[in-house]
Amino acid sequence: EELTGAALCEPTLVHTDNQPAQRVAEHAASRMRHILVKYHYIRECVDTKRIVLSYLATEHMIADLLTKILPRPKTAQFCTMLFDQRPLPGCQPRARPHSGRSPRPSTPRQDL
Repeated sequence: EELTGAALCEPTLVHTDNQPAQRVAEHAASRMRHILVKYHYIRECVDTKRIVLSYLATEHMIADLLTKILPRPKTAQFCTMLFDQRPLPGCQPRARPHSGRSPRPSTPRQDL
């Protein structure tokens, strides 16, 4: 509602990969009083049907693209899914050229 200025007709779907947090938000018991008041907002939104929590496995969590450092193939996959287009050049997996030589042994880095 804040972004569009229009009232929403249905609850906002929020995907989460944290099943214990989802259970607490949906079925909190009176023994949960130790949780800070500011974290009860999600419970209130679930109770008033403003949001609906839905489990989504971690490997499918597109939001990780914005919050974590991911391997290049996963970054390319999430770029495609999020932006519905070809991945940006920096997100595409690059094939390493094979020179036919054996790799050069690495030397330990000496900090100055």
